[in-house]
Amino acid sequence: MPGIDIYNASGCHVHDIRQHKEVSIDLQEEIKAGLSSTPKSLPSLLLWDEEGLKRFDKFADRGQYYLRDKELEILQKRGMEIAAIIPTDGVLVELGCGSLQKTGRLLQALEKQNKSIRYYALDVSLRGLTDSLRELSRELGTIRSISITGLWGTYEDCVTWISSQVGLESLGMSTVTFLWMGNSVSNMDHHADASALLTHLKHACQSSSLDCQFLIAADACEDIKKIHDAYDTRHPTLQAFISNGLAHANGVLGHKVFCLEDWSCVSEFYPHESKLEVYYCARRDMNVDLGNGGTYHIQNGERVRAITSGKWRKALMIEVASAAGLQMNHAWGDSSGVYYFYHLYDGI
Repeated sequence: MPGIDIYNASGCHVHDIRQHKEVSIDLQEEIKAGLSSTPKSLPSLLLWDEEGLKRFDKFADRGQYYLRDKELEILQKRGMEIAAIIPTDGVLVELGCGSLQKTGRLLQALEKQNKSIRYYALDVSLRGLTDSLRELSRELGTIRSISITGLWGTYEDCVTWISSQVGLESLGMSTVTFLWMGNSVSNMDHHADASALLTHLKHACQSSSLDCQFLIAADACEDIKKIHDAYDTRHPTLQAFISNGLAHANGVLGHKVFCLEDWSCVSEFYPHESKLEVYYCARRDMNVDLGNGGTYHIQNGERVRAITSGKWRKALMIEVASAAGLQMNHAWGDSSGVYYFYHLYDGI
């Protein structure tokens, strides 16, 4: 079951694989749950709508935000080695593809190796996905061996979709490679959540009689100054990116719940937990009324978590993989040793 094909201007097929077509309903419940928790949080998914993707790209273009440059460095220097891991007649699924600025490097390496690949780009923003696919197609030009398709949905939707791909094996495609770049693996609330998602994807492949492996890019930086400079909340591009999450929340809730002028953003690095967190910070006492009796008191200076960015050393990545029943085969690092691509495979 490929999902519902969506007409779009990207020139690529895009399948709607969403299990719940009214995503806003799910986000409404997640917003309520986050504001009811201690400490308070808002779903990071609010940051990744079409406008959020554009704002993030502006933020990530700053030289101080080292993650993008480090990832590009690895793909430029080691892209052919990384591509060699992906078998011909295989499926490549990119989780949370975003702007696809780095993906072209890997697909070009696969094209040079004359590998027949079905590439699928997964994202929660339909407009962002189609815009990115259009730019990717323009960058790649004419390619002979790689087909490109978009998947509109969440990680959980992807699990369900993979579970239904029982026909791929009959087409000679026996291996799915999941590509997870941008340090997105560590954006989850806890590394156990990352292991859980890897497990679900692995089991989904097993249910479709498919082998699976993972190529995961993760930040291992331990330089506190470098991290603080990268996530300096005084910079207007980071402020704009984070504040868009509140604007998106207003759209999801159907009315202006969050007044953007009432909030700033702050970040804090927790070395012992190997993570940095960015927060919405209240500028005054307020009552946030979500309707239907859902009113939450927030004090001046109180923080509401917006997003987590882990800084996971290789040892922690091995733990994450092991908890999902996976083994680490190889790691490719940048020249300064702060960023890595990891190859994980099912060791059972």
